[in-house]
Amino acid sequence: MSSSAGSMVDVSQGVLADADSVNHNKRLYRKETLLREVQRFHLEEILPGKAFGELTHPCYTSKAFRTIITSTASHQVMAVWWRDNQLHGLVRTTCTSSRLI
Repeated sequence: MSSSAGSMVDVSQGVLADADSVNHNKRLYRKETLLREVQRFHLEEILPGKAFGELTHPCYTSKAFRTIITSTASHQVMAVWWRDNQLHGLVRTTCTSSRLI
C-alpha cells in the first residue's frame, strides 16, 4: 500500500483482495461472489460513510462482528475499484487509540 505523509490522518491505497486465488488464510473467494458483496458493501457501508474496520478482526460469531465500535476502529474504507481480479481500495486511518501500534 502507498500512503500520504505529513497529515493528521493518513490515506493509503492498495490491494484489498484477490479474486479466484487462495489467500493467506487459505480461503478462496470467487470473483462473482466478491463482485456481488463489494457492490452491496459499497452501497450499504462506503457511500453512507460506515465502512470502518479494525486491525484485528473480531470473530464472526462475536456481537462486535457486524457492529461499528468507533473506539476500536483503525481505518475507514473510502473507495474501492477493480483491476482485473484484484480489488483495490482507498483507506484512511482513523484518529483513535487503535491506530497507534
